[in-house]
Amino acid sequence: AASTSNGNAALAPPEPLGVASNGILEVVASRDVRVAGLLGPASPCPPPPGGRKNPALAESSVGLGGTTAWKLPGLDARSTVAVYFEAGSAAASSGSAGANGGGIQAGPGGPGAAGPQLYIQFVTRYLHATGAPRTRVTTLTRRWVDGAADGGALVAGFDQEAAAVAVARLATHKMETEEDFDATRWLDRTLIRLCARFGEYRRDDPASFGLQPGLAFFPQFMFNLRRSPFVQVFGASPDETAAARLALCRERVADAMVMIQPTLLAYSLNKDPSQPEPVLLDVASIAPDRILLLDAFFYVVVFHGVSEVEEEKEGVGFFSFFSPRERERRRRRKRILSFPTIANSLSLSPNKNTPSLTRSGHRRSLEARPLPGLTRARRVRLLT
Repeated sequence: AASTSNGNAALAPPEPLGVASNGILEVVASRDVRVAGLLGPASPCPPPPGGRKNPALAESSVGLGGTTAWKLPGLDARSTVAVYFEAGSAAASSGSAGANGGGIQAGPGGPGAAGPQLYIQFVTRYLHATGAPRTRVTTLTRRWVDGAADGGALVAGFDQEAAAVAVARLATHKMETEEDFDATRWLDRTLIRLCARFGEYRRDDPASFGLQPGLAFFPQFMFNLRRSPFVQVFGASPDETAAARLALCRERVADAMVMIQPTLLAYSLNKDPSQPEPVLLDVASIAPDRILLLDAFFYVVVFHGVSEVEEEKEGVGFFSFFSPRERERRRRRKRILSFPTIANSLSLSPNKNTPSLTRSGHRRSLEARPLPGLTRARRVRLLT
C-alpha cells in the first residue's frame, strides 16, 4: 500500500504556485461614469488605431490614464490596483440613463430610488499557473444620489480605509511625477474640503464641529499619512522610499492601512497571550506590567514596561522563582516574546513583506534584528 501511495503521489500533477501571468484588466462602465486612470503594478494598453477618443475616458487623467485597459504582468492573491473614476455632471444632476460605445446600459431605479442604477464592470483575463487561460468578470452596481440633497446616503456608502489608501496612492504618485508638489498641503486641503462638505458645526463655535460615524476616522488616517514614510522622506534612502511606495501601491487595503496607521497591541502577564488587547497609539498606553507590540508592516517594535525591564535586569528571587504564580508569569512572558506569538499577531505569510524586529523598553536601548523563521528576512544593524 505504501508503494502504491508513493507511486500515485509521483504521478499527481504539481500544486500551482498561486501566481498568474499575462493579465489584462479592462474596465467598462455606464454612461456618465468615465475612467480617469489606475494606480498599481500595471502598464496601460495602447489605444486602438484610428486616433478616435474613447468616450469612456475622463477629461483629466489620474496615474496611468488615457485608456480603459491595463496589462498586469504578474498576479497573485494579494495584487491590488486602484481605479479612479469621474462622475459626469449629467448623471449627478438628472440621473440620465444610457449607454456609451461598448458600455453597459444603465437601468431605471427601483421604487423609491433617488435615481437610476450605475454599473461598473471589471474584466480580468490572465494565464493561470497551470497554463489555462481564464477570465474573471466582476460587476458592481450603485444608484445615483443627489449629493447636495442626500449627503447621508453618500456617507453611508463611504469606506474610510479604502478612501485613505486611494488618497495615499494618489499623493505618492503626485510626489513622483509633479515638480514642487507639496504633499502635506495637498492632504490638508483634501481633508478641509471633505470636512467643509460633510461636517456638522455651528458658526463661530469650533467646539461644535463633528463628523458622522462613517467619516469619524478619516481625519485620523490623514494625520498619520502626513507623518508616514510615504510623505516624510527625510532620513530614508531613495531605495527605501521607492520600496515603501511600491508596497503601498501593490498590497491590499488592510495591509496598506497598517503602513499608514500602525496597529498597537498590548499583552498583559495576567491574561492569555493569545488574546492581545488593541490600544491607542498614545503614550498613555504604556503601563509598567504591559508589553506593547507595534506593527508598522515594515518593522515591528516590542516595548517592555518598567516592571518587565527591572525584572529582566535584576532576575527573580529564589523563593519567588519557585512560586506557582511567578512560574506562570514567566511562562506567559516567554510565550509572548516567542516568534510564533508575534507571527500570529501580525498574521505573517510567506508572501508578505519581511519586517525587522526591534526590542525596546523603559530606559533601554534599541535592539534591532530580523524576525527569525522567515526565509526573506533582511539584515538590520544593531542600534545602541
